[in-house]
Amino acid sequence: MPSHELSRTSADGQFPHRFLRTAHRSIRMTRLFVLLPVGNDRALLETFLARLRAFMAQRGWDYQVLAVDDGSDDGSAGVLDRAKADTPIEVVTHRFPRGLRETLRDGLEWIADRCADDDVAVIMRADQADELIALPVMLAAIEAGTDVVVGSEGDFRSGSRAQRLERIFETALLRMFFRVAGVRDYVSSFMALRGRTVRAALARHRGHLFEYASADFACPLELLSKLASGGALATEIVLPIRGAQRRSVRVDLLEKLRAYGALFRGLHRRQRRPLVPEVVTPVPRWEWAALAGVMAVAMAVRLYAIERIPEVVFHDECDNLVNVYQILNGRGPGLFGLDWKPQPAMSIHVLTLFMRMGMSILTLRLPAAVYSTVALIPFYALLRRALSVPVALLTALLLATDIWYLHFSRTGWENVAACIFLCGGAVCTRDAIRSGRMRSFAYAGLWSALGAYGYFSGRAVLLAVVAAVTLSLLRPRVPRPRLVLGLLLSVLLAVLLYLPQLPYIVQHWDLFQKRTRAVSLLAESPQSSFAGTVGLLSQSFGRKTRQLFVGRETIDRYLRMDKGPLPKPTTLLLALGLVLSLFRWRDTWLWWVFLLVPFTLTQVLTTGDLNGARGVIFVPMLYLFVGLTLQTLWQALTAAARPLAALVVVGALALATSSARQYFEWIQLPRVVDDLQPAIPVAEFKDWQAFVLSWTKRTDDFFNVYMWKDRQARLRASAMQTPGAAAIPPPAVNAAPPPQAPNAAPQTR
Repeated sequence: MPSHELSRTSADGQFPHRFLRTAHRSIRMTRLFVLLPVGNDRALLETFLARLRAFMAQRGWDYQVLAVDDGSDDGSAGVLDRAKADTPIEVVTHRFPRGLRETLRDGLEWIADRCADDDVAVIMRADQADELIALPVMLAAIEAGTDVVVGSEGDFRSGSRAQRLERIFETALLRMFFRVAGVRDYVSSFMALRGRTVRAALARHRGHLFEYASADFACPLELLSKLASGGALATEIVLPIRGAQRRSVRVDLLEKLRAYGALFRGLHRRQRRPLVPEVVTPVPRWEWAALAGVMAVAMAVRLYAIERIPEVVFHDECDNLVNVYQILNGRGPGLFGLDWKPQPAMSIHVLTLFMRMGMSILTLRLPAAVYSTVALIPFYALLRRALSVPVALLTALLLATDIWYLHFSRTGWENVAACIFLCGGAVCTRDAIRSGRMRSFAYAGLWSALGAYGYFSGRAVLLAVVAAVTLSLLRPRVPRPRLVLGLLLSVLLAVLLYLPQLPYIVQHWDLFQKRTRAVSLLAESPQSSFAGTVGLLSQSFGRKTRQLFVGRETIDRYLRMDKGPLPKPTTLLLALGLVLSLFRWRDTWLWWVFLLVPFTLTQVLTTGDLNGARGVIFVPMLYLFVGLTLQTLWQALTAAARPLAALVVVGALALATSSARQYFEWIQLPRVVDDLQPAIPVAEFKDWQAFVLSWTKRTDDFFNVYMWKDRQARLRASAMQTPGAAAIPPPAVNAAPPPQAPNAAPQTR
């Protein structure tokens, strides 16, 4: 086809301009398969095949026609036999008419057995000879990375007023219940499909691509829905309108509604559907390399001046180190004991392994840097199940440089490790409820147990897993009994793995619950009625949600609250993503569960304002919605002109750079350093460490930062009173800490 003909078509608004440029070039395609359903089409077959031969010869494409004769009795079989002389055509014959669903199924299975990954299958009818001009554009879209291209057979301008209104209503209804990104026409059977997409769909559904379509007009919709549910990227081109040359089958609206209703019930309530594991496409090496690059940048940002910034070692880090030194001296909590907070001491023992490499601030803060970097792996896996590769990589970079997340990635705390467990639990739970694999449920239980062994907020992992699987019972993709069995497996495995910790907790229950009772909102403000409790929790939810988006005026040691805990552009992207997720609830409802459960446990049910230490666990969940906004912008810009997608890349990189810079500026502000008190200045750390190591060798008593500050004050006072006098001895081994120096930190976390 001459290029001017295609350009004129595009000028009329028929073809997307972004694919038109590549349509003029040779398509890098191994082979084109044309699937031709035939049903009493003798009058059209000869014309179609003749024009197809001429078109393919002009293009020089290697092609194969598969005609599936659905019981034709008008002589169509003879036309197909004669066409074998000059057309590469194979014929599959149904002795009796079976309908479009079996015709398409047999044709796609035949093609899947013979096509390569980069081959393309096109479904066309015998009355679509005029639509051959669309093939270059459709193949260009496939070459550009699309898996499915739909040829839309018209718009709302043709037909009577009643027909136009009916089409508008039908399209709106289908988009509401069967929304496929990039497509508006859900009834067109004119499609171009990538070879590997066809094979993956057949494997995923075990050949049952057409189970629930009770009428021929619903078959394309079921095929498109199942392809999209497997992760296929779809787009649409609008064909030139030649309504007079196309057969039109009038279908009653009520019949359409019944067919679409049956299809919706079948697709979304699949109790009788055989259990089919999802087909996971191997991740290419370049994608692993790109993710490794993001992680390398994240680690570099974390290690930059980590021994100097922050310029103090604050009391939580010091208290962790006291437990570490006790363990090194054989006096600390056991592997399944409780640390100073008190919480399971497993994380303190992990920190001890790092401290054995060297007694320095670097080894103190290195575990958190490693935890937060490793958490990017399950976070990226969760992103890739809904977003494209470029957007997922950019979102992971934004999380890695977020002020809130970065702050707890450069401290001697272990609370950021909960992000690994929550993201891992979310990935495994999603796979479990979609595939029903017991292995995925078991992994979800493993992440839940690891979360329980860590910081206080890690207990939310098991709660989120239970909530997600329970909600999936409302619209199961696999049989409900299997979901219930999988949930029981997750809980049972989590309990079994946590079992070694339980005896110590039972024996010291009051100690274990000390922190929980100290921060519990219901324990601090008990209500006499259910309505009062609901009102109290509603106020807490509203206040902390508002602080999440706008911050508060006061200074906080764990969050940059005066300008908001998140950068302003990130807050805007988050708000837009939360709204957009409501229109993609089938893909994002699990995100909401794994956001709201830890937010409720760590913020709504606790006292005070928004707490960064407890809340860092759900920061990755916030960035899922940020990624959703970036994905929407990416698709909109690439639809207008592909190079415009660079704006998303540049904007995300600028935001990541700005966020990291804002963190380093904030953490070095004098008022923030003052708010981190009591703390040990970096210059004084070696003296403090030497004294505490000596202290823990002699006694099991705890030595906190308040006691060190009191000791230093007495040393300075003694030096002022008696210049040149020897240093006073340290506090007695059994001496109680000063009244103003409680063992726990002054601010509950």
